[in-house]
Amino acid sequence: MKVWKIASVTVLFALVAVYAYQEIQVNQEIQFRKPLTTAEVDGLAAITAGQMDCNWSYESTDEGEWLRLRSVAERQVDVTFQARFMAAMGKYQGLDPDKQCDLLDKYPNLVRRWRD
Repeated sequence: MKVWKIASVTVLFALVAVYAYQEIQVNQEIQFRKPLTTAEVDGLAAITAGQMDCNWSYESTDEGEWLRLRSVAERQVDVTFQARFMAAMGKYQGLDPDKQCDLLDKYPNLVRRWRD
């Protein structure tokens, strides 16, 4: 009888874990379909511009990589988004490297410095 209780609890725990995993995946897909906000466009442009001229190495976080992939997908299908993104890129590429690095520091959830 004790074995059945342990098996039942294990199965219930596994079902809850699978359900939670599926909910997280669905939630990310829903977020992926939303258009980027202006702040997200600007943040992504800041990172893209900053990585070109910043004098320190950086590593994209999971959130930064997800945002970059979403942006690439949006730019492929949405001409308006492409124009907004290019305008943001032009804005940040005009900054000197130190200001770009300062801007990158404002997005710690998207990019982090390598600690060599």
